[in-house]
Amino acid sequence: HTHPWRALLAYSIALQRPLLALLAACYDDSCVLDCMCVWLSATMGCKSIEKIINLLNISKVDDEELRYNSGLQWRRWSVDDLGYLLLAAMLESPCPVSQIPLLFKYFDEKNPLLPFMNFHEAFVV
Repeated sequence: HTHPWRALLAYSIALQRPLLALLAACYDDSCVLDCMCVWLSATMGCKSIEKIINLLNISKVDDEELRYNSGLQWRRWSVDDLGYLLLAAMLESPCPVSQIPLLFKYFDEKNPLLPFMNFHEAFVV
């Protein structure tokens, strides 16, 4: 993989460090959608990785090393994947709904739904 931002995304998943996805987004040639999906995956944590892998139909390698799954680390993410991740985040217990407005604030601050997401967060949290 020749793009440094892709390596940052892979490490973000493997190490569960969302900050690396933010750093990857700083590269001019990075894909913001990939960075958003990886940030949300890393934020949700290890217990959600298996759910994410099942939602995205990625084959498992080893149950103990789910976060090191290359299918997840080097994935080309789609808008549908982002939708599945947002749904998984909403269904998590406890719900990391406060992370969703942050996701759009960090990666898509001009999104017209951001005020609504902040409003929704105020009632859920």
